[in-house]
Amino acid sequence: MFRTARLADLDDIAALEREHFGDLCYPYVTLRQLFDLHGPDWVVAEIGGRVRGYALVGVGTRRRGWVIAALRSCSAGT
Repeated sequence: MFRTARLADLDDIAALEREHFGDLCYPYVTLRQLFDLHGPDWVVAEIGGRVRGYALVGVGTRRRGWVIAALRSCSAGT
């Protein structure tokens, strides 16, 4: 299921960041700032009550945009 992210999801989002991007991941404080600025633009993928992925899409001036996203693979039922 896809839904708008909640503040309570940031721990799971930060874990996905670390898992996918390692030393290049955004620190929690940066994710929190992005949430404060762009909260309604965050979407999470939730499976079995757990956050398995997220996407944040921003569109700036002059038709330029950016995307931050990660998805944790999972087998059926997990």
